[in-house]
Amino acid sequence: MKGPPPGNAVFNMVINGYCKAGDMGEAINMMNLMKSRGLKPDVYTYTVIMSGYTNGGQMEEACKILSEAKNKHPKLSPVTYHTLIRGYCKLRKMIRV
Repeated sequence: MKGPPPGNAVFNMVINGYCKAGDMGEAINMMNLMKSRGLKPDVYTYTVIMSGYTNGGQMEEACKILSEAKNKHPKLSPVTYHTLIRGYCKLRKMIRV
């Protein structure tokens, strides 16, 4: 195979597809593959995975991803927090961030 290895953009597209399909196990596997290849998941990567978890009502998992994102990135996007808030609103629960 010729050409450069896939970067964050390619991985993010694949992760987004898995999240939209509800296959969070494969989405996490892709993020781990990214890391194993020396790439660093960006804020978008974490937000997409959080969105996949919140869409499935898996708020505990979404919060774990938020925690990891906060440890890796000093400044997160408002969209990242909105994703979590939207998930709790769907479940009609209060949150502590």
